[in-house]
Amino acid sequence: MQIMLLAIQSGLTIPPNLILESINKNRAVPLVLGDIDFAPIFADASAVREDSASVAENPERLRKYRMAASFFTEHELGRHAGFYCPENIFVLMTPWTSSSGLDMVLYLYRAGATLIGMPSAQSPNSWGNLPEWRLDNSSISGEISSSFDIAFGDDPERGQVLPVHYPLTYEKLAAYDFDHNAIFLLALELLRDRCN
Repeated sequence: MQIMLLAIQSGLTIPPNLILESINKNRAVPLVLGDIDFAPIFADASAVREDSASVAENPERLRKYRMAASFFTEHELGRHAGFYCPENIFVLMTPWTSSSGLDMVLYLYRAGATLIGMPSAQSPNSWGNLPEWRLDNSSISGEISSSFDIAFGDDPERGQVLPVHYPLTYEKLAAYDFDHNAIFLLALELLRDRCN
């Protein structure tokens, strides 16, 4: 599959004839369709020594880190070097999980999160970024999409509906007496079962 990847912040455009497999050849974490390649932002191959492990030993990386002052301060202090990485992440979804909320769900889904509830009404492969417009004379207003996001280019079924691992079915909803908190009750039930 041929794709075009944009490293937006560096302005680097990877030609459309470059194949994803060739981009991923020496990567520890391979890119997938829809990712942004930030590698050109943080490293300059000509300035990196082979044995360079720290930012201070890489002048180009150091220069770019210093451009983001708050990030560089955090990096130097090392306060968040040991971060919490939970083994299990449950994400509760409803049909109203959309837009940037769906983007976050997709990031967590790819990281191995367990989805609970109901699928989003928004397709993972869909139009997005809806700037509003208004006509001066008639005051008619509307929105028009300015992008098309492809989360699952190789899987049209998941591209239409992101399936949840544990759906809140009608039977489950009835078992919870149609409680407005049914999605939370389902999550608590699953947590209890995992802990036993």
